[in-house]
Amino acid sequence: MTQLASRPSYPFPDRRASARTHVGQRSVLRREGQAPSPVQLVNVAREGCALSVEAELEPHQQVEIDLAGLGPVSGRIVWRSASAYGCRFENPLPAGAITRLLLAEDDGAEVSTTPPPSFLRGRISPVATLALLAGVSVFAWAGVAEIVLQLA
Repeated sequence: MTQLASRPSYPFPDRRASARTHVGQRSVLRREGQAPSPVQLVNVAREGCALSVEAELEPHQQVEIDLAGLGPVSGRIVWRSASAYGCRFENPLPAGAITRLLLAEDDGAEVSTTPPPSFLRGRISPVATLALLAGVSVFAWAGVAEIVLQLA
């Protein structure tokens, strides 16, 4: 296993184009050929983030992080310290993305690392969507009709 250089404890000039924002949110990290892992977002900038994760990550490893309010974001592991990893995003986050991340609700629920069932991964066809809406509408109007008949 190739080792990443540990970040020194003394300050370096910050080379980021945008400021880091401390987050502290839980998320899920996905890696090819590995089970999803729970992670804690330590901080985030438009170009990347710092992660606290128990899993062992490889240098330059491609990862995908589910960011609350934003969805999955791809990146690569670029540094490691004693308690965190640094991930550089493939594409910088769009303007307003960090605000959406901070406003996303963290309800304290356990983060699921189980992928969604296969039937939830694809899009529902327009015909199936219309059939579902029609069924719900008929059921709702039947309930209204029953209430009206009981009141009469």
